[in-house]
Amino acid sequence: MVVLYTVIAVADQISIQCGIYTPLFAATFVGFLLGDLQTGLIIGATLQLMTLGVATYGGATVPDYLSGAIMGTTFAIISGEGAEYGIALAIPIGLLLTQMDILGRMCNSFFQHYADRCAEKGDYRGVERANLLGFLPWAMSRVIPVMVGLIFGEAVVNSINAFIPAWFMTGLKTAGAILPAMGMAILMRYLPLKKYCAYFIIGFVMLAYAGSMFSVMAAALLGLALTADNIRDRLFGTKLEAAPGKRFCYSDPGFMFLGLMAEELDEASLDESFREHIFAPLGLADTSYHPRGEIGRFIPQEHSGERGWICGEVHDSKAYLMGESGSAGLFSTLGDMLHFVSVWLNRDERLLSRELFEKVEHTCQFGRTYGWSAEYGPGTLYHTGFTGTSILMDVREGEGFVLLTNRIHRMRSTSPTGRTACGWIRSKAPTIP
Repeated sequence: MVVLYTVIAVADQISIQCGIYTPLFAATFVGFLLGDLQTGLIIGATLQLMTLGVATYGGATVPDYLSGAIMGTTFAIISGEGAEYGIALAIPIGLLLTQMDILGRMCNSFFQHYADRCAEKGDYRGVERANLLGFLPWAMSRVIPVMVGLIFGEAVVNSINAFIPAWFMTGLKTAGAILPAMGMAILMRYLPLKKYCAYFIIGFVMLAYAGSMFSVMAAALLGLALTADNIRDRLFGTKLEAAPGKRFCYSDPGFMFLGLMAEELDEASLDESFREHIFAPLGLADTSYHPRGEIGRFIPQEHSGERGWICGEVHDSKAYLMGESGSAGLFSTLGDMLHFVSVWLNRDERLLSRELFEKVEHTCQFGRTYGWSAEYGPGTLYHTGFTGTSILMDVREGEGFVLLTNRIHRMRSTSPTGRTACGWIRSKAPTIP
């Protein structure tokens, strides 16, 4: 079973990389099989910290932490020496097996040259076959050491225990206990601790001195609450860059302020306020800050290293921390958006008074009106969203267009692969001459 897992993990490592190849998964799986899940988790998590920021590019070779995690966890559980012993063994095992990685790469080059020759002949099936065969040296470079370790596992462990003196074994355990601290130090290098040092200290104190009362989740939730308050404090401390009416610069704070003002005046959250005064009266059943229903209804926006797949939650980081914000986070459907456009083009006074409709549609300064862009000329209202949404209305002609795309799927640094929906609507008649 462990050998089969190793093969699958290697396939994952050189293909889709969904995480099976990582030390955390490998050690946890072995711990589960051997009946000591806790030891597997400790060893896997510690080795995972060691791999942060480590990647292989081109011909570079990094320690084989996959095999190290499997063999270190196996030896630790069989010997009964504990997680520190397994961690201390896994590190040198991973370092030694870099030579097997190099050997696997060298053998793989044979199949790649064969693929080149097939490509020159136009033999695409030969190219496919060469790439599939090229998987074998990669897999065997991990499978062979793991098989040897497992087959002779208990004998190897007993031989190691008999050969290694007690003082050296103590040193190995000490080194294993130090490694988690080293892993945390590596992690801290990638975190903006200078900016958020206070939150880091609060979390450390909570878990170190009150671990029986607080969990990691509790510390994270407290940090989230403090961060949200910090955003509000910084927002209220933001200074004007120019006098009102002198210059325009599109930014979030203006809409964030509007959201906070609405909450204060209505004594309700934005979602509650909008639902009572806008969504419910207009029949916008699928428009909300907190969309309801099966997760399959929602299109994943982006894969974030911190949050994973963002789906059914606001994408904007500031709005996410605040919970609800006037700047981002409102979910809707194409049907609801087209209905909203129809409501606006027909000047439905359930939304705004006729005087406010007139003011919005006839005001233009710096190419803007109240809440909208007027960059396409008089009588046009236009707005966009960061993830790829836009809405355009021509109130003179009584026409509207809604475009819902997802330009940051899967990641904003890659070409978009998400879905697109668009719709056009015309009101019964032009609303203004």
